[in-house]
Amino acid sequence: MPASTLPRNSTNVRNSKKRHLPPENTTRVIAVAIAFFGTFALLGWNAGVFAKLDTGEQALLAGFAVGFAVLTYLVDGQVRRAVDSTALALRGWFNARERRSPPRVT
Repeated sequence: MPASTLPRNSTNVRNSKKRHLPPENTTRVIAVAIAFFGTFALLGWNAGVFAKLDTGEQALLAGFAVGFAVLTYLVDGQVRRAVDSTALALRGWFNARERRSPPRVT
């Protein structure tokens, strides 16, 4: 039976439709997350929340934040690519800036 004469039951129709997922912008998501959580961290610092925590609690909070960031980088390939490409772009920008700056006189 040729492919064109196959019955078009619901299974074939469902399998033939391609899913179109919206494009992801991982860099923008990371930037928004940093801005969002950074804003609340600054508001908490300004309100004296961190001053109420003892040293151990502050270390635990910092450890959680660092651990979460590192594990997200290791587990999520899109985050890893976005971070690596941003780091590469920043490295190139700094290298170009160094080449343009005049030599320092000592």
